[in-house]
Amino acid sequence: MLRPTCRFVKITPVMAQEWLEKAAKGRKVKESRVTLYSKMMKRGDWMVTHQGIAFDDRGHLLDGQHRLRSIVESGTTCEVLVVENLKAATVVVMDQGAFRQMHDQMSINQGSVITPRYVATAKQMMTSVHLPTKDDRVALRDVMLVERFLVKHSEAIRFADALFNKTVPRVSVAAVIAPIARAWYSQNRKKLTEFAAIVSSGMSTNVDASPVIVLRNYLITSGDMMRELHTRVKVYRKTEQALRAFLDREQWTKFPRREAEFELFLIPGEQAHPTTEQVKPRLRKSSDEQAKAAPE
Repeated sequence: MLRPTCRFVKITPVMAQEWLEKAAKGRKVKESRVTLYSKMMKRGDWMVTHQGIAFDDRGHLLDGQHRLRSIVESGTTCEVLVVENLKAATVVVMDQGAFRQMHDQMSINQGSVITPRYVATAKQMMTSVHLPTKDDRVALRDVMLVERFLVKHSEAIRFADALFNKTVPRVSVAAVIAPIARAWYSQNRKKLTEFAAIVSSGMSTNVDASPVIVLRNYLITSGDMMRELHTRVKVYRKTEQALRAFLDREQWTKFPRREAEFELFLIPGEQAHPTTEQVKPRLRKSSDEQAKAAPE
């Protein structure tokens, strides 16, 4: 009886295509997963792990179809662990472990607690006021890209998240927290703290709080639609508008007819939207100039 063996192999696209021909017929392939892996491979972000390619004792491919497809699509050579001579029946017990969420992966890698809301806030900051494109959706599933963004902006994210330490349904959500995290780079942080306190409680003695109250009333009456992508983007846009109006001491009785169509709070490294100079002179400063403002 053959015992299973394992070895690390540098798999070329040609080898990967040959091995794919040994895969079980009718097995469903998730194209989004192939796209995600292939982008990582092209960037040089693919890492050797204990997970890899598995063949049974008849030479049939049991596991690793997505990795092999990604090598072919990316046109790169990747080193992968290859296990051979498994019993064919082992396919029945594969992939039964608990699925590791993105925040779990980051917590292990960073050696500190990364909450699901941290990750959601980072993703919301990445997409900004826009509905994600197909490429954006791939990037938002890429743990390495999201982690890099989160680490880079961790101080801003942790500041904004801490302002919502008490859970308020439909209010203490990533789409509301993300604009505050972005504004951390360029705006007075005492005013950001006040904004968060008002939107959380609905109470204020500040006569300039009307945009925040309008926002809060919208949030608490928005129903259970926050899981909808387009609703989250809409909430993000409205939060940015209300925050900008609050900082500018505007008086509101309702939201402006048009939602924000471009980012109002740039972070270091971003360029202003071409139309912003025509709409708001205060946005003419580059993100680097905003970052030098040294808010209190």
